[in-house]
Amino acid sequence: MNKKGRESGQTLLIVIFAITLGLVALVGVSTRIVSSTKRVFIDNAYYKAQAVAEAGAEKFLQKSNSELKTLVDDNTCQPSALYTPTGFAASIPVACTLDMADGFTEARAVMAVETYPTSGNTYDVSSPANSTISINLIGAASSSNVRVCWQGTSVAGPAYAEILSFYYSRSGGTYKLTQQKHTCYEFVGSWCSSPAWYSASDGIEDTMASIDYSCFYVPVTTGPQLLNLMSLVNGSSYQITFTGNVSVPAQGYKITSVGEVKSGLTGGGSLAGSTATRKKVVVEKSRMPNLGPWFDFAVASESNKIVAE
Repeated sequence: MNKKGRESGQTLLIVIFAITLGLVALVGVSTRIVSSTKRVFIDNAYYKAQAVAEAGAEKFLQKSNSELKTLVDDNTCQPSALYTPTGFAASIPVACTLDMADGFTEARAVMAVETYPTSGNTYDVSSPANSTISINLIGAASSSNVRVCWQGTSVAGPAYAEILSFYYSRSGGTYKLTQQKHTCYEFVGSWCSSPAWYSASDGIEDTMASIDYSCFYVPVTTGPQLLNLMSLVNGSSYQITFTGNVSVPAQGYKITSVGEVKSGLTGGGSLAGSTATRKKVVVEKSRMPNLGPWFDFAVASESNKIVAE
């Protein structure tokens, strides 16, 4: 082979190598673009699923307590009837859905509602210092008593705590209030240490202990309505039970909203994925309004005046 032929052959090899290298680079770039585009479609689906789930939860939060109670009582939107391990149930009532776009061509939310606590005879709840929690007593048996056990939750220093209890009941058109002060003492539990300046005459001694909790009873009279507990000095963790193995009355409604973006989004093709994208939002709505400590102080004060002692 002459010199000219060898040079032509070398040039051809270089050209083939350059084309091959270009094709490899092009395939790599194309794969990256497809992957990036697919991620965009998937992320977009998750954002839409989150948005529709939040919209569904908001729709149920706007319902009145009586509307939510109706849904719970007739089992219309019970979680077990709406959700399965693989997705949504085959038949879902219209009252439990929120469609986005045209009849679930893109996204929808399926909302369930149930009361809380869902089961058991103990209601665990906590509150920071100088704040009030409200315990619904409507529906509680008048023959039972509310047992309130509490524990200080300080992260700095002794977990000393004292609380004020405000028990509201109703007799006909008249509302009644019983107010008491409860203080823990060191001999009751290792978690509790009272300051040197505290006098037993300032409150009611609570000598019954449950594990590391100090406890007291609130007698349930006719027409129980509400028990407000205000934590002083320190935050408190509560365990609320009823005597006689009576279930705790419903304290509110737990709303679960699952948003779903349908598989094969319009315009997405295979990039949208073959499975539906879902996001879940869980919120709670209390049955009783939390009016804060000033409401209790105003009601309990003499001559409609708030007096600081």
